[in-house]
Formats: sequence, structure tokens, C-alpha cells
Amino acid sequence: SRNLLDKLRKKTLYDLSSLETLDLSHNMIKDVPPRLFKNQRNLRSLNLASNQLTRLVNDALAGVEVLEQLHLDNNLLEELEEELLSNLSSLSLLDLSRNRLLALPATLRFLRNLKSIDLSGNYITSLEHSPALPELWRLNLSGNKIANVSSSSLAGMAGLQILDMSNNRVDQIERAAFDANKQLRAIRLDQNRMTKMDSLFHQLPKHLLLEFPLTD
Repeated sequence: SRNLLDKLRKKTLYDLSSLETLDLSHNMIKDVPPRLFKNQRNLRSLNLASNQLTRLVNDALAGVEVLEQLHLDNNLLEELEEELLSNLSSLSLLDLSRNRLLALPATLRFLRNLKSIDLSGNYITSLEHSPALPELWRLNLSGNKIANVSSSSLAGMAGLQILDMSNNRVDQIERAAFDANKQLRAIRLDQNRMTKMDSLFHQLPKHLLLEFPLTD
């Protein structure tokens, strides 16, 4: 990490088949060649944060089926290809914060064992068509442009325990929005545009930690 790399070449990693952790953060990398990591079958953690990535092709991550942590934060990604994460069923942590994403990437649906995802600091406006992530317990959506939370937005995240939606534009949350999330322990909704709650949390535990200052 922290060099001036602007290109990644397949031959650089070819003989590193036993590699488990790879940190390429804080460089100037603009793209990842197809199948760059095909020989890194044992890779568990990949850090590509703080580069200049604008796009990742579908097979950019081919070969890293046992990957558990993926850091793509602080790049220039506006979207993720439909099949980009299709082989990452072991992934438990994904950081996509501080990019330019406009919506929840459809490719998240492949991450059936994902535990934590950070999508803060993007340009997401809607939670419609949210993927089912049954093992997810931490979701950070702070610093986006979300205006509405419907009854279906988080319905596929039954294991969710920590939700941060602070610093958005939320002015409406449907009454049943959190009914499927009975394990919720902490919610942040501060710095939004809400003016009332109207029994939003009637199905949730009484010891729920809630940060929810009303606007003037």
C-alpha cells in the first residue's frame, strides 16, 4: 500500500498462490484486469481502497472464492457489474463507502454470508429492490440521499442488528418498515428530515438504542 502504482499486471501475482492477504490501498490504480487474481485461491483479504477505480469488470475477482474481506472504499465507482461478486459466497465484510454509487448494486444478492457492509458516503437515493442478505447484521447507509424507507426496503435482512441511516434525506418511513428486523439493537436516523415516528418501532425490542432527533 501507499505507493504510486497505476497498473496491475497478471505476472506480478502469478507465483503468489499461497497469498492470504493483499493490500493495494492508497495507490493510483484505475482498473483491475480480468482474472488478475486467478492464482490467488487462498486469498482471504483484499484491500483496494483509496485508488482511482471507476469500474470493475465481471471477472475482475474471478478465482478468489474464499475471500472474506473486500475493501473498495474511497474510489470512483458509480456502479458494480451484475455478476462481479457472483463467486464470493464466503465474503463476510464489504466496504464500498465513499464512492459514487447511485443505487444498491444488484450483485450484492450473491453474498449470502455477508455480515457487514458499509455503503456510507455515496449518492444512493432509494432502497427499492434491496437484495436478500439473511446473515447481515451491520448496515451503514449514512451520508447518502435516501428519502424513503418502505416496508420492503429491509425485509430481506432479518438478521440486521445495527443500522445507520444518519445524514440522509429521509422524510418518510412506512409504519411496517422494520417489522422484519426483529433483532435490531441500534438505529441511527439523526440528521434527516423526519418530523414524526408514529409507532415505527412497535415490533422491535424495548432496549433498542435509537438516535433520532426531530427537525425543527
